[in-house]
Amino acid sequence: RDGRAAVVEHASAAPTATLTLDTEAFISLLGGRWTAAEADARGRVTYSGDRGLATTVAASMAYIF
Repeated sequence: RDGRAAVVEHASAAPTATLTLDTEAFISLLGGRWTAAEADARGRVTYSGDRGLATTVAASMAYIF
């Protein structure tokens, strides 16, 4: 809807990009303690699908602090 995310009951297609990370990496990215590049260099995040999109999402996660 208007280019924004929305909650849906069932996904209509396979994900374009997927990020896999543990709780510490998630919190560290969310809180801005790590950059996406640092998480990647530490081997704490893996990407599948569209890597460019996935890294953009990871780089945009620091919004808590």
